[in-house]
Amino acid sequence: MRVLELFIESIISNCNFRAQPCSSRADFQAGRCNTCGAGCANMGYNSNSQQPPNGTYYLSTNGKSPYCKGCVAKLARSLLPWLNDSSY
Repeated sequence: MRVLELFIESIISNCNFRAQPCSSRADFQAGRCNTCGAGCANMGYNSNSQQPPNGTYYLSTNGKSPYCKGCVAKLARSLLPWLNDSSY
């Protein structure tokens, strides 16, 4: 499941999955919400490291590993062979 891969990458990479505040998905996809304004939120392992204001947050990911956009995420897939095993 991709959600597991995203969460694992949030743990083992140095890249933050940063979500930006935005009023709608359409606005986010149109590029109208590309700043953090009052604060961004992190997704995954670091999600509790900061408490942004309440609201709706969006982020985009790459279609394959590394998923985190905006930095080079170094994944140790060889250390996590079960990620490639679809039986989990």
